[in-house]
Amino acid sequence: MNKNKLWKTELNSVKKLCATIGFVIYCTSTFGQNVTTVSDIDELKDIINAASPGDTIQIADGTYDGNGMTINVQGTDIADITVRAESTGGVVFTGDTKFVLRTCAYLTIQGITFTNSGTAIKLEGSNNIRITRNIFRLTEESSTKWVYIGGVWDQPTSSFSHHNRIDHNLFENKVEVGHYITIDGSGETVQSQFDVIDHNHFRNNTPRATNEKESIRVGWSEMSESSGFTTVEFNLFEECNGDPEIVSLKSCDNIVRHNTFLKSEGTLSLRHGNRNRVEGNYFLGGGAACSVTAEGIYCTGGIRVYGEDHVIVNNYFEGLKGQKWDAPITLTEGDAESGNGSLSKHFRIERALIAYNTLVNNDYGIEIGFDNNGKYSKPPRDVTMAYNIVTGSTNDLIYYHNEPDNMVWVNNIMQPTGTAMLTSDERTFESTEVSVENPFLSYDDETGTWRSTDQTPVALRASTILDELAEDIEGHSRPETSTVGADHYSLESVRYAPLTSEDVGPHSFHPDYDGESEVDYLLVSTNEISTGTNATVSSLDINTNLEWTVSTDATWVSLDVTSGTGSGSVSVSVTANTDYMPRTATIQVSGSGFSRDITVVQAAAVLNLGGEKLNIVAVMASAEQDGNGKENAIDGDMDTRWSAEGEQHLTLELDGVHEVSYVKIAFLNGDERTTTYKVDLSEDNTTFVNLVAKTESAGFTEDFETIDFEDTIAKYIKLTGFGNSSSDWNSISEIEVWGEANGSQATLSTKAQNRSDIVLYPNPVQSTIHLKGLMVHYQAYTLLDMTGRVLEHGELQGNVIDVSGVSWSGMVMLKISGLHAKPLSFTVIKQ
Repeated sequence: MNKNKLWKTELNSVKKLCATIGFVIYCTSTFGQNVTTVSDIDELKDIINAASPGDTIQIADGTYDGNGMTINVQGTDIADITVRAESTGGVVFTGDTKFVLRTCAYLTIQGITFTNSGTAIKLEGSNNIRITRNIFRLTEESSTKWVYIGGVWDQPTSSFSHHNRIDHNLFENKVEVGHYITIDGSGETVQSQFDVIDHNHFRNNTPRATNEKESIRVGWSEMSESSGFTTVEFNLFEECNGDPEIVSLKSCDNIVRHNTFLKSEGTLSLRHGNRNRVEGNYFLGGGAACSVTAEGIYCTGGIRVYGEDHVIVNNYFEGLKGQKWDAPITLTEGDAESGNGSLSKHFRIERALIAYNTLVNNDYGIEIGFDNNGKYSKPPRDVTMAYNIVTGSTNDLIYYHNEPDNMVWVNNIMQPTGTAMLTSDERTFESTEVSVENPFLSYDDETGTWRSTDQTPVALRASTILDELAEDIEGHSRPETSTVGADHYSLESVRYAPLTSEDVGPHSFHPDYDGESEVDYLLVSTNEISTGTNATVSSLDINTNLEWTVSTDATWVSLDVTSGTGSGSVSVSVTANTDYMPRTATIQVSGSGFSRDITVVQAAAVLNLGGEKLNIVAVMASAEQDGNGKENAIDGDMDTRWSAEGEQHLTLELDGVHEVSYVKIAFLNGDERTTTYKVDLSEDNTTFVNLVAKTESAGFTEDFETIDFEDTIAKYIKLTGFGNSSSDWNSISEIEVWGEANGSQATLSTKAQNRSDIVLYPNPVQSTIHLKGLMVHYQAYTLLDMTGRVLEHGELQGNVIDVSGVSWSGMVMLKISGLHAKPLSFTVIKQ
């Protein structure tokens, strides 16, 4: 954190708590507003479209899987309409849930986590839209533009977009082509104008594509002669490696300032358009090595330029490794003159001003005139290089691939060290053009940059070169006579230093920029921790600016810490579950009136009723859905299924007549809904005996459920479905049959015991079950309800079973088992 940033100091001085509930509470005034809370995604579209100026629609925290919502609503400049999450990041959009804003005005979308597929927010002919404090982490399978600003497709000469703001968002983990943000316009001539992109965090845009994977694209070739007046400022681009152009400007009169490019392969590209201004940005290699692939070598770079009358001032470049297309300052030749040829051409650089920049410890420096292996022939013309500092220890500080036309050099300071040279062709400059001397820079641990000192050379700015430049890269006042390079030596506080993740994104606040003060917040990385049966350790991340405590209500859950200050991580350990039912616990994180509950869910122990898996040789079905046939139920693949609508049955044929003890069934989406079914057995596929009466599945697992019943001689097992709790459909992912195959009794003869040899009493029972005549090699018992769900499991202690602690009513099944002993079953009634 750069503690000497002015805006950071101001932020800490105005920190305040806005409410006593929630995790991030928004400070926007709601005086006189109508606040409506929505928890049904199907209602959200209608409620938004019915909103009036000043209304706030708050979406309750949770996950929503719906369809695209086309919105057509207008607030006013003094009463906008806000659609916001209950807490920042607490609302998650999945599936096809997304917004299309068609001719909307004065609307804010705030605090939502977008994990959906397809464009998350699309603006069509909309103005004064604010997209703020959201998290974009989309699911991509094909080319996708995440946030898109354009016109209305069938209204190319009207319904223009303008004056929109995209701020304080996190964009991360892009894998397919398309952009994080695309600014287009109406038709092919007019770009959306006066849009602002600020204080966002863009990261992990990989892998590299040949084209169309910029993190931001402003304009495009067909509208490149129009003015965008777009401002891109105070954003952090971290490992944005998806395209040769990290940010691509393809229109006129835009500003890119005070951004940080960190470990990002490629360049800020002034690809099309004229009169763009690039000011006060940090380009930092951060120690990142070049990526070497079969397609090429990709390195961290700076700024690449085409077109006319651009201004590039007060920028800082350090630790970059790119050359040719990706040098810190890249001035290639063009392949067309402005106004001649297709608008997609690379127009000659003309009248660019490159001044007051600092290049330190890059592998390469300023590269001029690369002709793309003879394909380009229009050298840069009338470019001015003034008041820059370039130092380096390798290669040329200035490298001429080809000569420019009339390039002017004014008061630049350059210091080649190590094996570096000023130029490899040994050309010379007048001292008023390039002075080879020590710039006397000093490394500042707090900003992490090389800054000027009182010994750094100064120069009088010529008004013919640049008539006014109010500030330097750090926000210091820059007088007419000032230090060369990006940083003017000053004792003023540093306002603009390289940005970190704390300075951008949904949880950063900048009161000096937009008047929004920091609020107390408490966020956790997940609402639920799910584990298997075995002992496991999970991590719970806490994101907060508060002191906090953490506790749990279960003895089988342990936490490595009980309190902390600021963001941190908690290690959550659970013991093995030996019970035959799943169990849940709650972890609570609390701080300064805020709290967050996390549910811990652990799977049930696997019930082993013995026996062997019997061989199924055929499967028959009364009906099946196309693509989800009967064979899928026995293919051993949980990702396939048999599905049929209404009362339908599935019949399994074994390879012979066997003793069938139980079946295992995996129901599709069995953790979200219940399925109604019954089980019948037959020896001849004609006469069936009902073993499991019509009942419901457990509703808590997608894995196998064990359905136990009295051991029965059978060759055919028929499962009849009656639909699920959500629809009339039956869907079985997998089914297995278990028991004793013919011939297995030979290995059990010495310990086999007939059920008729044992007397169970009393029946009905009250608190104890007695088993008279039980052989000693039976060691365990299992008590199950008539759906096969385990009520109690334990070791036999003699011939008495205590069931006083078991809650049940009606009929249940008692099963006893032992090593090499044939399992026996009894029907028991609770008195």
